[in-house]
Amino acid sequence: DLTVGALADGASVSFSASGAVASVGATFNGSSWASETGSPAVGMSFGNVTQEVANSGVISNNPEIAKINAGTLGRGASVSIGATGAAAAVSHTSIAGSGEANPGASFGAITQNVTNTGSVTNTGSISVANIAGTGASAAISATGAAASVSYASIADSAAMRAPTTGAITQTVSNNALVTNTGTITITNGLGAGASASISAVGAASAVSFSSVR
Repeated sequence: DLTVGALADGASVSFSASGAVASVGATFNGSSWASETGSPAVGMSFGNVTQEVANSGVISNNPEIAKINAGTLGRGASVSIGATGAAAAVSHTSIAGSGEANPGASFGAITQNVTNTGSVTNTGSISVANIAGTGASAAISATGAAASVSYASIADSAAMRAPTTGAITQTVSNNALVTNTGTITITNGLGAGASASISAVGAASAVSFSSVR
């Protein structure tokens, strides 16, 4: 198991068991931007992204090891325990940035093909003192197959400019048992936009844009 104190803004602690994962992303923590006229409309630019991911093995988190004990979570901080068969992810995240203009991201066409045929089990546990920070999270997840494209602005002084992207194609398939018996214990409350979740998902695809200030 893992025991930590308070987590600062944007910090993360995680346990994970995964069969196959493909990920493309960028995270900016505490960035400072120029004025509206001096800041570029796009902070990061990516070409086309193609992800082909498959898993057939058995995936399981050991309940004697997959335990996290943490203090207070800061803005955008996270603690998580995950068990995943196969996953593809594209992401762009800005946390606690300052300035007048928050440049977005640009992607070409995004194609994600994900398949899982192996059983997935999560029996982890999380205990936190307080999920106080804006956009902080605690999560225990069991997922067969997943594809995601996400853009997030958390506790920035200015919201992120809308991202631009080409066509997004997601094909996701799961043909195996997915089980989650995890637990989350929170001593105190949750802050603005904070979350705590336990989930078991066979197959999922998602495209999201979120701004939490």
